[in-house]
Parts: sequence; structure tokens; C-alpha cells
Amino acid sequence: MKIGLMRHFKVDWTPANHWMTADEFDQWIVDYNHSNIIPDQTQVMDTDWNICLSSDLIRARDTANIVYSGDIQCLNLLREIDIAPILRLRVRLHTNIWLALGRLAWYFAHRSQLESRVQVTARAQHVIDLIESYQVDNVLVVSHGMFIKVLNKQLRVRGYEGPSVNVPRNGDLYTYEKL
Repeated sequence: MKIGLMRHFKVDWTPANHWMTADEFDQWIVDYNHSNIIPDQTQVMDTDWNICLSSDLIRARDTANIVYSGDIQCLNLLREIDIAPILRLRVRLHTNIWLALGRLAWYFAHRSQLESRVQVTARAQHVIDLIESYQVDNVLVVSHGMFIKVLNKQLRVRGYEGPSVNVPRNGDLYTYEKL
């Protein structure tokens, strides 16, 4: 079985200001989640995918529609790992600081985050179970950066061979095979 993981194309959105409060960061996340992509058709698909699964967020769904011509199953299981401000500060921090603090908080199971690492790992395992239940040769999955990192790790734990991906690039395809 071959599984292809693809991160959505780049998002066509730039905030008016990169310095924001916790509440403004929450809104930044909402705006990002509702933004369109910058289409990129340079990705060459070297495999005839039997099934395509996509996150139900706009950026992943639109990417899947560009790279796959058949029916696409959109699943909330493939959504990005939620990120929330670690503290309700009125101080303005740069977007990258909010993102880094949120991911560190998630990694260390801080109560500010909506989903724990244990929950995300279980979600990734459930996705792999679902993929394997289709009993087809090739499955394409379009998702998001951090969740792809978790899927990547869980696929390798299950005996799939493929690249170890630290930072999935927008529009790149990473393939895994279980021999």
C-alpha cells in the first residue's frame, strides 16, 4: 500500500499587523482558516491515486481539488492541530511568537491547548486505520503541516517506509509504502 501525504498549497492571506494581543491572535487563526490558497499546478503526480482524503478546511479542500480529479472525501479528522494563545495577554506579541508559544504549550500538554498530543496521536492512528480499511493500493491525503508531522511519525511506527519530515512544505508530496 502506498500513502501520499501532501500539505495544502500556500495560503493567500497576510495580516494587517503581525503584532497582536491574544484575542487578535484568535481572530488571526479564524481568518487564516477561512483564506484561499495560491494555486500551484507544478506538483507532478506520479501515482494514480485510488482515493483522496482531505481535511475539510478550505485550503486543503481546494488543494485536493487541484491535484486530484476524482471524488474527494473531506474529513475533519485531517484538520490542523488547533493552536491557542498560552496566556490571555493584552501585550502585543509577534505572530511567530504566538505560534511558537502555542506549539510549545501543545508539546508540553499545557491546559491552554484544545487537543493534547495523546489525542492528536490517537486521531492520527484512527486516520491510518481508516486508510488501511479501504484496502486499495494508493491513497492520497491532503492535510496540514503539524498534523502531517504526526501522521508521518505514526506511519513510520506502523512499518511504512518513507521520508522523515520535520517541516512539510506547501504543495510537496511525501510518499510512504508498506512493503
